[in-house]
Amino acid sequence: MLNKPIRNVAFAAVLLMSVVGCEKLTAKHQIVRAGEQTFLLEQTSGEVKLIQGTAIIPIKVVGELATEAKVWPDYNLPNVADIKLSIHTKYRDGKMLYLVEASPFKGTLENAWGGANSSPAFHVDFTDRDRFRVGEVISLLVRDATRIVASKGEIVSLSWTGSQPMSIDAYQEVDHPEVRWSGFEPYIAHSN
Repeated sequence: MLNKPIRNVAFAAVLLMSVVGCEKLTAKHQIVRAGEQTFLLEQTSGEVKLIQGTAIIPIKVVGELATEAKVWPDYNLPNVADIKLSIHTKYRDGKMLYLVEASPFKGTLENAWGGANSSPAFHVDFTDRDRFRVGEVISLLVRDATRIVASKGEIVSLSWTGSQPMSIDAYQEVDHPEVRWSGFEPYIAHSN
């Protein structure tokens, strides 16, 4: 066992190293409070961690790839008078944004748009590579679409935009969209 003067010197040395270590910690880190959450910001690298109780949790930063728009291959619906759907998605602020366009307007879409008592719709499922659905189904009612007009005033397609809550991990798991349709039977041109 150490005698009392040596023990006091050792304690003072440990205390001094702790203070110096804390000084280095505060020079490299900043504690930031935002609403009800507290974050630890590492000033040289920009790394951010969430302080929750006694735990420090790393925060996953959304990479560039996740914020770029995905343009999915066009989806042809030959059973619905050769309608083509173009689907674009993008991840932003905890949501998957989507833009869907259906064309051509002339024919089936035009008849469905003006239908009095029907609700033809497209249903888009985003799935992973094993075909399990990621997120909720997106139902696009024809009557809720925006008509896209060409320069000569002719309606050329229908368009829908929207968003749904989704984590970045879920968004990155999306492999492809799958499209179903409903309510088009009276508007499909049947061959005789």
